[in-house]
Amino acid sequence: MRLSAFFRTKKRKIASTICITIFIFSVYYFFFYYQESEMFAGFPVPLAANLVKADQDNKYEEYKWWAASETDSIPPYYWLVIRIWGWQEKEREGASTTYEKDGTEVFLSSFDKVIYLQ
Repeated sequence: MRLSAFFRTKKRKIASTICITIFIFSVYYFFFYYQESEMFAGFPVPLAANLVKADQDNKYEEYKWWAASETDSIPPYYWLVIRIWGWQEKEREGASTTYEKDGTEVFLSSFDKVIYLQ
């Protein structure tokens, strides 16, 4: 066995291991790091977001979440998860966005460290 062949196979093993690890973490993150909203069936909410208020009469939920921002809205990875779960962006105005899925609309507002679902 030549030395160059040894390094080629070792590099392939390392690259394969890294790719598989990234894939496993990606699947975990996009499918298991989120839970379904209690009030809005099928809408993903990060596990790291803590439910602060929920009002059944006015139909809204308030979550405290470190990644929410009023100026930047929600992070791109959360937007991607919302899309993966089947929600389509219908309208956006500032830090507020309306999402729709199967005729159901959810209004998401993002403020500094707080998100609201209506």
